[in-house]
Amino acid sequence: LFHVGDGSATTINVTLRQLSIRYGRAMSGGGHAVENDGEVLTLEDVTVSDSDQPDVVGALGGAVHSSGTLTVTGSSFSNNDANYNSSYGCGGAIRSEAGSSLTVTGSQFTQNGSQAWGGGAICAWGQATISDSTFAYNTSQAGGGAIQFEGAPAQLSGSTLTGNQAASGGAIHSNSVNLLIVNSTFSGNSAVNAGGVDIRTGSATIVNSTFADNIASGTADAYQKQVWDGGTTLSVVNTIVSGRSGYEACFGSFSDGGGNVAYRASGCPGVTGNPLLQSLASNGGPTQTMALGTGSSAL
Repeated sequence: LFHVGDGSATTINVTLRQLSIRYGRAMSGGGHAVENDGEVLTLEDVTVSDSDQPDVVGALGGAVHSSGTLTVTGSSFSNNDANYNSSYGCGGAIRSEAGSSLTVTGSQFTQNGSQAWGGGAICAWGQATISDSTFAYNTSQAGGGAIQFEGAPAQLSGSTLTGNQAASGGAIHSNSVNLLIVNSTFSGNSAVNAGGVDIRTGSATIVNSTFADNIASGTADAYQKQVWDGGTTLSVVNTIVSGRSGYEACFGSFSDGGGNVAYRASGCPGVTGNPLLQSLASNGGPTQTMALGTGSSAL
């Protein structure tokens, strides 16, 4: 529907603002609703829905494909799908390529899917910064029901990921060389392995975050750092994990950075105590969060 790029050596800047885009479908290339071909593109207050990638060779990602600089602010993505059964089918709502830059702020991703690969909502091969956003009920048949990070440094902050589902990493599956997760909430996500976050390769740090009611039918309800990737680390700091009695919540190679609380959370670092987490609700921030009840062990 929108192709941004004229093939010249001069970079162009384009802003799409206050639009509703539906039913995008390109038979080749990427960006079945919006294609950013190496330019600087901003999506501001844009709604993208019901766009999908056909199961054909050469089709890339789901609704929005970017090989340039993409900034997404105050936008929403719903019911977009990537269907091709290879790494080309990564990213139901947004796919950003290696060497590109993706920034997402204050946006909503709901019921997007990668039907044959990873990253139900976002697949980021290039550098990615995501903040103050909500990812709900996105699905992936492989890794990262909400987000799959590949290769480049990435950061997630101030965001809530709930009800997402995948084979590995119900909310996030990461191969980022360096992933930072800060002030984020993971609630009710599910997977075979790592119901919340799966760090497959690369180093990662989780700070000031909350994991609650995530479920893995195999290993690690909350998070795992796969141990075969020698020489890289996962550090967990000031983070709450509330799990299920008798089930492993944290698995793999990680370090306790201090200030952690574990409740019914086998394998997780920190002091043992009930954080008395309340249900997801609007507590004054950009996304819904889980407040601490009176007498919480996390206070």
